[in-house]
Amino acid sequence: MIDKFQKRLSKKSRKGFRGWPMGTIAFYGPDLSRASKVVVSIIHTEGGEPAEMRSWFSDDTDVRHDEAIGQEIVEFIAYHEVKSVAMPEGMRLSNLMSGK
Repeated sequence: MIDKFQKRLSKKSRKGFRGWPMGTIAFYGPDLSRASKVVVSIIHTEGGEPAEMRSWFSDDTDVRHDEAIGQEIVEFIAYHEVKSVAMPEGMRLSNLMSGK
């Protein structure tokens, strides 16, 4: 994903819990070098099940570096007025983009 999208999502994630709803972002792939799928879930209350879930896929590119997917993720999170974003520490977009 390009810088402006990765920065927005990473910044929200670094802030920690800021209230509900919460968005979770999970990347999946054949190995650590490529993510072929990203899933974003929206959870409205503590202990609640995801109320909304959306997935993006790519057979030939890494979804973490796809500008269109990055923009759609940011728009999906904004549409649901997400206050908190959760991603595993090692999966934050800034770490992924720099190869950490």
